[in-house]
Amino acid sequence: MATLSPDVNESYIVICLLGLERIGEKADAVTRTFKFWYRIHRPDEFEQKGAEPLSVKVLAQWKVNKREFFSRYIAGLRQRGIN
Repeated sequence: MATLSPDVNESYIVICLLGLERIGEKADAVTRTFKFWYRIHRPDEFEQKGAEPLSVKVLAQWKVNKREFFSRYIAGLRQRGIN
């Protein structure tokens, strides 16, 4: 019997989200939030060409529990008009 690993599931989700963007699907607020959360928690696995590494200050600001992170980040995106 196979066991599910949250770490592996998170990786698969990000791979799928990036694939959807690559074929032209627009990322919504939830997608952007999950990708940013993933990038903060697994910076070595989330590489973007030309992307600057996140600063220690940015990382410290977003090192909160998952529920608070998603709530704050989505609220910020929606304030900027990103749904």
